Amino acid sequence: MTTSDGELDHDPEETVRQQLSLWRVFVLLVVLVALAGTGYIGAGRVLASSGPKAKTWFAPYVDATLTPSYEFQDASYNSSPTVVLGFISAASVTSCTPSWGGVYTLSKAAIALNMDRRIVQFEETGGRVIVSFGGKKHTDLASSCRSVSALESAYLAVIQRYGLRAIDLDVEGPSLTTSASLRRAEAVAGVERLMARHGEHLQVWLTLAAGPTGLGTAERGEVADFLDHGVDLAGVNSLDMDFGDDRYPVTDMLTGVETALDDAHSQLATLYARYGDPLSSSQLWAHMGSTVLIGQSDVQRESFGLYDAQLLVKFSERVGLGRVSMWSLNRDSQCGTDFPVIGEISNTCSGVAEGDLQFESIFDTLPGHVALAAGGGARPTTLASHDPYPVWSPDEAYDSGYLVVLRGEVYEAKYYNQGESPDTPVQLAYESPWELLGPVLTSDHAPTATTLPSGTYPVWSPHTAYQQGQRVLYEGLPFIAKYYTIGSSPGAVDVDPQYSPWQPLYSVPNEP
Repeated sequence: MTTSDGELDHDPEETVRQQLSLWRVFVLLVVLVALAGTGYIGAGRVLASSGPKAKTWFAPYVDATLTPSYEFQDASYNSSPTVVLGFISAASVTSCTPSWGGVYTLSKAAIALNMDRRIVQFEETGGRVIVSFGGKKHTDLASSCRSVSALESAYLAVIQRYGLRAIDLDVEGPSLTTSASLRRAEAVAGVERLMARHGEHLQVWLTLAAGPTGLGTAERGEVADFLDHGVDLAGVNSLDMDFGDDRYPVTDMLTGVETALDDAHSQLATLYARYGDPLSSSQLWAHMGSTVLIGQSDVQRESFGLYDAQLLVKFSERVGLGRVSMWSLNRDSQCGTDFPVIGEISNTCSGVAEGDLQFESIFDTLPGHVALAAGGGARPTTLASHDPYPVWSPDEAYDSGYLVVLRGEVYEAKYYNQGESPDTPVQLAYESPWELLGPVLTSDHAPTATTLPSGTYPVWSPHTAYQQGQRVLYEGLPFIAKYYTIGSSPGAVDVDPQYSPWQPLYSVPNEP
């Protein structure tokens, strides 16, 4: 996948070169022998499915740390009922602390990205959130956490904070090493067991790079590790992208995607059977997913276009594929003057001619809906007793980025405005200068200014006359007299700042 650092988060050839344990080599040899015996290798592909077919559901990825933030919670920017937010990774190469993209801890993301609030807002309007762990360009928690118990705790911290009922494990590159893979499989199995003891079910999707012939050796070994540890996999999602290189690009991307899925289907059929869970063809398709890189990839002349998306929808419905995803909503628009319309890779546009969110509108025709258990985690959803931002006032002027609260909801100013209520109904999103971020949370609290030590300035007295420029402390906060005054309390500034004789010498967090 392409991440906010501008590089493609996928290299099938590199993943094949990962070091494997002797045990894993033995398992894979057994699998290959079984594949040959069942006729799945070569031309014996499984395209037809017997039995009832699943209804494919669509869930686009969102690069959650790419700036400016993509407002996935806003129907104007996202019409899909399910999104996959990426990526949760280690805070550093030696840290077991979960973070968004290695930049924001969960607590920092709540402030800098309004992540908690936007997830709550999306779910309160009927949406479902899947969080993706890993990504090739990040440090996977399974690589930095040195014990299974520590890795379990890291996974649970994210699951409980956002009340998740489904996670996506994007395992690529260095995180495919044997030690990390075994630790990951054991930790996920432990998380599933722990949640089951509390009557909760977690869907686990394993996302792996695919090539023109399906899953590579290391990727099949990852699936084997999960099945061997008894992980109840919701499915295996293949990254069907970047099949060629600049010298030998795959110009027919749809055929490449279908062939990769067909071969992965054959490979997974034998793996599931090897670990005691034989699935029918239709059942196996329902346990598979495909993620495509929409538009231009970073391989010249390799592009997944709108017509490819239409045909992938038909293929998915024909075989009963479980899931389709795309990287990413951030890219689902035509490039402007900064990029050529055709043949350029970008994090914020597709590089092909299209209308806004046209790929999403095509994939949204898929009829399925992800089935997730009801929530119930530690997700804060009710109103707090103290607002974290100033209450909107019709008399105040608000610059772009200013946050306010109105009737229990948090809004952000999209551009300078005054007197325009954030909750005024509008037909089109651009007609309002405000962006709804979500509700006030139970974890929110009123901001407080830092007080100064006693003696920094004289304490204000109602009996003292103050000349212009004199400074005082009032309840530990500094003020300066704008003109001669006596008996006027600095505490009245909040009530009538224009006519108060006092000017605050401090700032309140979350206010300009």
